[in-house]
Amino acid sequence: MMQLSRGYLLLLLVALLSAAAMGWRYQNRTINEGAKPMLMELVQLGWRLRVATPVLGGTYVSYQLAHPRCDGLLQAMLVAPDREAMSVTLAGEGMSQGVMFLGELHQSPPLLSYRLTQGWRKLWGLTPYPLYRVALPTSCLGLIAPPMG
Repeated sequence: MMQLSRGYLLLLLVALLSAAAMGWRYQNRTINEGAKPMLMELVQLGWRLRVATPVLGGTYVSYQLAHPRCDGLLQAMLVAPDREAMSVTLAGEGMSQGVMFLGELHQSPPLLSYRLTQGWRKLWGLTPYPLYRVALPTSCLGLIAPPMG
């Protein structure tokens, strides 16, 4: 029988415990409550949730919503203003993509406004406003927000 040093045994134990912890976290995932304000905002505009799918290895969730007056689907993804999230392209051919914040559609994230607003709300213990990436058919832009300026 081969003799293993204590270091290798310790490394093996740490790897096994790490794998067990990751498995437990996967089985006992918490529901992402951060998407509720985003979905409520879109539901108020007449959009209805169809399906939710994980994106970027489960880091983010992409929601597909339908509207009775739109022949395509709206894709929305709650994001943080970081490079990874902003690099995701949701729009296909014939679709427009942008970022929604405070009920306005922006071509790129309004970082200064976002930081000031969220910092102020965090200071007072208020729920942050959602920042989310959207993609939808160009013909349906009027159903989500006024035209981009």
